[in-house]
Amino acid sequence: MCPARCRLQREKDAIVLLWPIPRGEEPNPGLKVPLNPPPISQYPLPVLEREPRDREQADASDAEVAANLAAFGSSEFAKVILGSLWGTPPALDLDAEASLHDLLAILAWRKLIRSARDISDGGIAVALAQAAFTKGIGATVEQDSSLLAHPLFGLFAEPASTVLVTTDPKNLSEIDAIAGQHNFFSARIGATGGSRLEISVDGESFISAPLAELRTLWACALEANLRGEVTA
Repeated sequence: MCPARCRLQREKDAIVLLWPIPRGEEPNPGLKVPLNPPPISQYPLPVLEREPRDREQADASDAEVAANLAAFGSSEFAKVILGSLWGTPPALDLDAEASLHDLLAILAWRKLIRSARDISDGGIAVALAQAAFTKGIGATVEQDSSLLAHPLFGLFAEPASTVLVTTDPKNLSEIDAIAGQHNFFSARIGATGGSRLEISVDGESFISAPLAELRTLWACALEANLRGEVTA
């Protein structure tokens, strides 16, 4: 069961994404992934549908495309929505994982965060929804295209050593500084509040639904999965 502190605790908190800086690499916020996602109507969530937009495609070889998507092929999104599994799970960097534990311990000790939740089971969107259910505190998230361009920041990718934390907005600069000392990036992606989950991507609504409706869908899916495990 999820500990209390992995759930959203208070309205008007900032939502921050923490993820490890790739060792030996410089961040490239302009990186584009050569993948057209399924039409929004195929997602099993109440959404505001938009006309698909043309996206600039990166000039990448088949080998590069396969490498970029290999880890995503082991995600719940690939299994449930795309109906297929491929590639290998995201690699776990033990040094980065140890640094993350140290980072979270310091942030908690200094009382800089109110909650923390990893995104390894369904990605950012699923983690936000599940964190919101217990206290009925919603979230509004605006994902910049420069974040979504990298596989780490897809809404449903499940990278290792990547967490969402919530905090008083006044703590953002201190969290960013401490994260940098532990070789982690930090980015404010939204705020808590309301009774809905609202996620926009590059200014367009991607997910928009009441928490009550999402919780019903989640509970029914969980019950079905458990029943399947028992009868298998």
